[in-house]
Amino acid sequence: MYARKQKDNTASPVANTAIQHLAAAAACLFIAIMKGEWQIFHPATVPTAAWAGLAYLVVFGSIIAFMAFMWLVKVQPPAIVSTYTFVNPMVAVFAGWVIAGEPVGTAQIGALVLVLIGVLLVQSRKLPFIGRFRRQPRCEPGS
Repeated sequence: MYARKQKDNTASPVANTAIQHLAAAAACLFIAIMKGEWQIFHPATVPTAAWAGLAYLVVFGSIIAFMAFMWLVKVQPPAIVSTYTFVNPMVAVFAGWVIAGEPVGTAQIGALVLVLIGVLLVQSRKLPFIGRFRRQPRCEPGS
């Protein structure tokens, strides 16, 4: 929301993404050093699949997704942009079920239905079949 209001902000979404990710990386590195985790980390013990997963998350989950988010913040209202936080977990549950064969129980399905209802309510002003049920403000006589 802050970036959207900055009309004189000429930095590109790529520059904004880089600054925020470098700051987060520096903070994570500082915390790891302070907790002593850096001394017990050995890159050779990390499986290749984990490195590949990390590379995938860095490129697609961070860089590309965050640049898209920064662009959307500038061109769409915050209520619409924020719906990704509801939809992403649903995509993750579905992908885990389809790709990894993870079980999906009634609790997860119930939660997904609630999330869909929440997204639908956020978007309801644009949906004619829901928008007509919204309570209209009363007009005072003489106004």
